[in-house]
Amino acid sequence: MERRERARGNRPTGLATRRLKRVHAHGRYDAECDTIRSSARECALYIREFLPGHPRPTAFGRLRSAR
Repeated sequence: MERRERARGNRPTGLATRRLKRVHAHGRYDAECDTIRSSARECALYIREFLPGHPRPTAFGRLRSAR
């Protein structure tokens, strides 16, 4: 994340790291891809396989209900 921030040059280095826990604190997702351990192709294939069995998103509804 810090490498991307430095390359973009439009954010203070370390901003994403500092916000990581807060941004993902809700822990509710319809699908998750590990972009560190999986290639872009592997993530795309996972999503392609996931979507037909899950045609409607549920994470946003669960987040609304949790408020």
